[in-house]
Amino acid sequence: MKKALSILSVFILSFAISSIALSAEERSLDEISKEVTTVRTAVDENSRTIDESEDAIPDLEQAIKEVEKEEKQCRWWQFFRKRNIRKKKMKLQEEVKERERKHEEAVRNIDKLEAEIDRLKGEIDEKKAASKKLKGKERAEANKKIAELHKEIAEVHKK
Repeated sequence: MKKALSILSVFILSFAISSIALSAEERSLDEISKEVTTVRTAVDENSRTIDESEDAIPDLEQAIKEVEKEEKQCRWWQFFRKRNIRKKKMKLQEEVKERERKHEEAVRNIDKLEAEIDRLKGEIDEKKAASKKLKGKERAEANKKIAELHKEIAEVHKK
């Protein structure tokens, strides 16, 4: 009877330890999943900013050319009109500079986010190596979570 109780207690203890290890593993995988989601959202926002600025800058430059053409067509006595045209041109030029600045900032942010993605990949690979110590259903769950994280990272790299 004592032998059966000791075997049972060893079994329960080993089960408890593996459960704790699995919960710690899942917790950290969940944290990594949240980080990947955050990075993915940031990449989406920066990609949108880049797309918007790439679309807007040529339009603004075309508007500047039209304003310059209009300015050249003004007569010397239309100085009020010329002044207003110059103000409009300056506003457009400032907007172009602002769009270019946002574009460059978004590109820098994406570079930082790619470094963050590489760091997360390293962590995921560490978790994958640690999951090899797990057995059966626990290992399958950990591998499934790791596969999902790899898919999310691959989606980020597509953008």
